[in-house]
Amino acid sequence: MAFDASVRVPGSKSLANRALLVAALAPGEARVTGLPDGDDTQRMRACLSSLGFALTPTAEDAIESASPDGAITATQADLFVGNAGTVARFLTAAGCLGPAGATYQLDGIARMRQRPIAELVDTLRELGATIDYLGEPGYPPLRMHGGGLRGGAITLPTTASSQFVSALLLAAPRMHNGLDLTFDGPVTSQPYVAMTLQVMAAFGVEAEVDDAFTRVQVAPGPYRATDYRIEPDASNASYLLAAAALIPGSR
Repeated sequence: MAFDASVRVPGSKSLANRALLVAALAPGEARVTGLPDGDDTQRMRACLSSLGFALTPTAEDAIESASPDGAITATQADLFVGNAGTVARFLTAAGCLGPAGATYQLDGIARMRQRPIAELVDTLRELGATIDYLGEPGYPPLRMHGGGLRGGAITLPTTASSQFVSALLLAAPRMHNGLDLTFDGPVTSQPYVAMTLQVMAAFGVEAEVDDAFTRVQVAPGPYRATDYRIEPDASNASYLLAAAALIPGSR
């Protein structure tokens, strides 16, 4: 049967989780709109609230974040990420930015406990983090200790996941010495790393990237609170577009 329908394409969950974290870390009042209502986004919102950030829903797809200094205030938190990979990776790095003496336990469903995270943990330890494995080494669950990240210069292997790279970059402005990343080969899923840098730029942090994308430098300094609109994820509309193309007379 032919149909004539209008649908709203939901926002990109990849953009949403980056923007939510950066909005929380930005001193002042930030607003993120166009949020999708998926599990990944809900997990990020819940975990950020557990870390002490004030996130207030203002509409069906909008959140306001109000933070005096963009700092994590909770001294203990259980961060359940479900099966949301970006939440797990981003908050493993961000959790190290909490106050000295704070501890945060991160865990997820059984499938999350099978997803390797050693490359990110090893890199964060080189940058000054204290992170414990609570089960099998190299996999969640984890315990992150607050106290901040020293930061500095580091080289990443080509096998590093783009989510690992993005986790480091999102936390970089809050590292004491910023971050100077060098890649020893092609960047895995480079468009997602570029997406991270675009979100950071929207919140006032401009990274220096060489033409070959072999080095990224982020100076220490605060994010700037702003209004940020999540772009729709056009891939979510592909099924309906295909249906309209296949069913004669549909629009």
